[in-house]
Order: sequence, then structure tokens, then C-alpha cells
Amino acid sequence: MVELVDRAARGGLWAAGETALVRGLELLRYIAIARLLMPSQIGLFTFGIITLSVVKQFSNLGINAAIIAQDGDIDRQLDAAFSLQIVRSLLLAGLLYVAAPIPAAIFGDESVVRLVRLIALLPLIDTIENPATVVFEKELDFRRRSLFRISGVLANTVVSVALAYRLRSVDALVAGVVAGAAVHTIVSHLITDHSPWPSLDIEQMRTLFDYGRWLTGSSIVSWIYREGDDALVGAVVGSAGLAYYRSAFQFGQAPQSELTGVVSEVAFPTYVQVKDDAHALLVGYRRTLAVAVTAVFPAAIGTALVAPMFVPVVLGPDWEPTIRPLQIIALAAVGHAVAATASSLWQALDRPDLLTKTKTLSMVVLAVTAVPATIEYGVVGTATAVTVTAFVVAPVRILFVASLLDMSARSLLTPLAGPTLATVLMAVAVAPTVTALSPTVLGLLASVGVGVLVYALALIALDWTRLDTLDPVRELLDALS
Repeated sequence: MVELVDRAARGGLWAAGETALVRGLELLRYIAIARLLMPSQIGLFTFGIITLSVVKQFSNLGINAAIIAQDGDIDRQLDAAFSLQIVRSLLLAGLLYVAAPIPAAIFGDESVVRLVRLIALLPLIDTIENPATVVFEKELDFRRRSLFRISGVLANTVVSVALAYRLRSVDALVAGVVAGAAVHTIVSHLITDHSPWPSLDIEQMRTLFDYGRWLTGSSIVSWIYREGDDALVGAVVGSAGLAYYRSAFQFGQAPQSELTGVVSEVAFPTYVQVKDDAHALLVGYRRTLAVAVTAVFPAAIGTALVAPMFVPVVLGPDWEPTIRPLQIIALAAVGHAVAATASSLWQALDRPDLLTKTKTLSMVVLAVTAVPATIEYGVVGTATAVTVTAFVVAPVRILFVASLLDMSARSLLTPLAGPTLATVLMAVAVAPTVTALSPTVLGLLASVGVGVLVYALALIALDWTRLDTLDPVRELLDALS
């Protein structure tokens, strides 16, 4: 168990570094693109990406999660996965090309047809990507997984920004994602120890399907919850409104979601290896929750507070309609930080049905609230609906986890007390700072600096009480030493 914790901690360190670099590159790319292209151009590109995303998610077979969670002949599993990947990718490319007029009609823009057909190149490239990269997560080898992920993001960033500067066209963004996919595919064959070959192993395919079928349903409802709001905004408000909403999401929710995603990715294979030890699962979940909320709570509240200064300074005056939805949607990350930690535990305990059920609940709540809110209030209404949904679903997920671990919800939520109080103290210090300073680069940096300093000091001060707010940090350092 100690060795496993050590490996998980080292994996978490690599994953955290990877996520910081990936998100940094993605946000820098987004800022550069926002300065070079018009909001309507970025919104148009998003129409195409939404189309690709919906086709991918509705055909997600849950194969990677099945390989991570199940024992067996890894080479045989990868051969079967490669066969399924090829068939799925070819079908996706054909479907995107043929059905391109459908999203154009939904979004009311004929130029979407050409864009979607260009984006159909992506699944063709994915056809030959090495599926053995999933082994990195199964074996907690986050060092090589980091190299794999960063390579594609770096290629995408360099190509898209360079071409956007030269062409000032949405085609630059398409070229970027194609370059990223191509580099991903090349690197996937260079850094893996396995060389899968397609095979018609029906028995192995059925085994993977049996595990992944609930994740397929989860993937569908997850897309509707995560990106259905984008589709709704695009159809109701248009390409410029979608660009404002997407920028609000990029800077308000996605970075915090990535943090919880890192924690869950490290926790999933760790839970799998201790799933027969009830005490280890409980300790692991509480640690996972503590790490997630310690990182996400201050980031979410801090983002909401500095938004009026951040948007004009970083994105420019053309993006000021982003401020209000950014402030609102940043708060959703607080609910997501609590809810997201449950997913990896459920998958490890062979209960992916709970993931599907709670995501279905999210989808229903979002659909009921988002449609009227978007029609009435535009992107501000959509952001509000997303945040309300996050806070409705989080308690339900916690209750499911408490039942599964045979613990009270109150006991599970104890790690929230310290970070919550420290975040409140940080907010009290940052709010007047933002109001007092002018919207300049120095003003923004000073506001962020005040938040970081006050939060760190609050954690240290509260650690002297029974809240033990620094325990997650100490445990990580102990495991790494």
C-alpha cells in the first residue's frame, strides 16, 4: 500500500505538471487567437468542433477505461482495441463528411459545411494512433503520458497561432488541430512498448464492450451536459455569442475542471489496485477530495473576482461581453470539485452505472434550466443554468459515495472545511483590491498576488487548528521524499 501511494503521488506530480503546461499552452493559444481573429470566426470554428465532439462522444465505447480497470492479456486487449478504433474512426470520418449540412442548418451558417468536412480529417488520422498509450495510465506512467499529451498541444499551438497571424482566417484553427492530431499519432508509436496489430478477437471485444457499455451511455449524457450548452448558445445566440460563452468557459471552468481531472486520473488506477480494501478506499477518497478542493476552491472564486480586470487586459475590449458569464460559470467549478472525485471511485468499483445515472440527472437539470434561461438572457442565462446544475448534482454524488463506502456524508465532507474558510478569507482580501486598482497588467498581477498570499497564509494559520488544511500537501511531500 505504501509503495502504491508513492507511485500515485509521483504520478500525481507528473500529471499536475503536465496539466499546468497543457492548460497554459491552450490558454496562451486562446489569448493569441482572440487577439488575431474576430469572435465570430472563433465561434464558427467552435461549431465545427462541437459537431466532431458530438459524433465522437455518441460513439465512445469506453475501451480505455475497460483496459485500465480489467486484468488480462494486455497485448490481446490492445489488439482488439486497435480493431475497434479503426472501424470507429473510419465511420466517424464518413459520417462527418456526409452529415455536414445538418450542423450548418442547426447553427444557421452554410460555411459550417466546409469547416466540418475539413475537420473530418481528424478521425482519419486517429485511425492509426497507437492505442497502447492507455497503458501509461494503467501503470501510473504519467511521465510518458505527459510527453504524449504535450506534444500534440504544442504542435496545435504553434501551427494555429502562426497561421492565424498570417492568414487571419478560421482555417488556421483547423490546421492547428490537424497538426496536433498528426503529431499525437506519430509520438504514440515512438514512446510505447507495445505494438498492437488489429485482430478479430470477438471474445476480447465482447469483454471490453461489457464493461464499456455503461460508459457509452455516460459519454452521451456527459456530452449533452458538458457541450450541449455550447450547441444551445450557438443555435440561439449565434457565432459571436458562442465565442463569448466559450471564452467564459475556457477561463472560468475548464482550468479548474482540469485540476480535478488530474486527481481523478491518478486516483482511478490506484483505486483499482486497492478496491478490495474498504479502509484504503475511504482514505484514498478523502485524500482525493482534499487535494481537489484545496486547489479548486480558491481558483474558482478568485477567477470570478478578477474577471472584470482580466477580460479587458488579457483578451481585449472586444471581449467585454465575456465578463458576466465568466464570473457566473467560474462558481460552477466549486460544485464540480466536490462531484468530480466520485467518478474514478465508481469506475474502479465496477459501478459505472452510477456515473451514467448522475450525469443523466445533470443533463435533465441543465436542459430544464438552460433552454428558457438562454432564450431570455443569452449567454448569461446559460452560464447561470450550468452553475445551478453543478450545485444540484454535487450533493447527490456525495450521497452515492457515502452509501458505497458505508460512511456518513458529513464524515466524507470534512476535508472541505479548511479550504472553504481559507477561500472566504481570500475573497475578503481580493474583492476590495480589484475595485481599488485600475484594469492594467500590474493591477491584475497585484490582485492575483494578494489572493495567492492570503490563501496560503490562511491555510497555514488554519492548519494549527483541528482543520489540518496542510495534510494533503504533507502527504504528497512524504510520499515523494
